[in-house]
Amino acid sequence: MLSSPRRRRRVVRSSLVVGALGVLLAVGLLFPNTAKRRPDAPLEAAPTLVPETSAPEVQLGGATRRAALGTAQRFLRTAVLRRRVSESWALVHPVLRQGLSRAEWSTGDIPVVPYPVDEARWRLGYSRRDTIGLEVYVAPGEGSKVAPMVFDLELTALG
Repeated sequence: MLSSPRRRRRVVRSSLVVGALGVLLAVGLLFPNTAKRRPDAPLEAAPTLVPETSAPEVQLGGATRRAALGTAQRFLRTAVLRRRVSESWALVHPVLRQGLSRAEWSTGDIPVVPYPVDEARWRLGYSRRDTIGLEVYVAPGEGSKVAPMVFDLELTALG
């Protein structure tokens, strides 16, 4: 049976493969994953819209709602669509500006992801005394290869 050189080579190769599999199996059994599973770990890719503070919810009046949506629309038209980007500098929080001057911001190289918005829909996530959270659905125009997306937008009253 082992008189043939070809058969001997096959037996040696098979023995090596079976031995390697045995070593891997032994390592897996002797050193299992010891990490503790967190049952509270989120399974979704993106975090949900949760305000930073635990301030109580307030009723959003019509005028405040219109002003908030107007500001959000101006942000989409200027910063996200990259049209007259310099106008968006006054709309964003200083933290989002990341120390950029108005002139630097006007170049369009800003920390806001550009997106070809053709349609936008808004849903109120929360309203606090000085903060409003919106969930914004944006969709590109027909024929675009970019997928629709949802992002969170937080408006904070300053001053």
